[in-house]
Amino acid sequence: MAREYATAARLRHLQLVLRDSAGRPLPPAQSVEAAGITSGAVLVITPTVAPVGETQVRRQPAECAGDHRPGVPWVVAGTAGVLALLGAFVAALGAEDSARTAVAIVLRLAAVVGVMPLGAHVRQRAAVAPAFAAGAAFVVLHEPGATQLPVTVALSLLVGAGAAALARAGGIATLEPLDVWIGGGLVWFASAALVTVAGAEPQVHWSIVIVGCLLASRLVPSLAIRVPERLLVDLRRDS
Repeated sequence: MAREYATAARLRHLQLVLRDSAGRPLPPAQSVEAAGITSGAVLVITPTVAPVGETQVRRQPAECAGDHRPGVPWVVAGTAGVLALLGAFVAALGAEDSARTAVAIVLRLAAVVGVMPLGAHVRQRAAVAPAFAAGAAFVVLHEPGATQLPVTVALSLLVGAGAAALARAGGIATLEPLDVWIGGGLVWFASAALVTVAGAEPQVHWSIVIVGCLLASRLVPSLAIRVPERLLVDLRRDS
């Protein structure tokens, strides 16, 4: 970020220091998560005079070692969540009763472990715990028939939203996947409930879901990213 700012503002002989909203400098070798920077946080870049002939910021060994690479625990957690949903779908559709019971028990235990704010990788486990809970609910609630599928999915997502809320109540202060599970589960359940009460066909519900996803892709980024105009920097004016 500092290098891009320097290039746009044509600051070749300055070292740029990244600070938080309180003015505390952020060490270059420290990751964003370790510094406590979350989505929506305001960062400030301040220039400091660099020694003569030095035009680049020195990289510390910890940065060169790869502190800023995506974490393996997030990849493992995401893969586990996808496999849990796929396994629940396959078990609900074609497995025997004993296999369905075994899958439901495993997913329930995984969900319970995920929402517990204890041990290592708490954030990763909390992010995928709703997927385990929703998968377990789908295995238990699924019944053959196109008219029952929207209601089954809605109830499963509602259970996932409950697991996400439980994880948030357990001490996870800010985690966007939990907010997505809570909001998406409630909206999906409300849509399915309205369609069911109105006696409409299942296609109506799926149409509402598709239109809602299209609108969300346009509206959600503007709602999630809010920066006061007074804090925006006009690089063209400053350069």
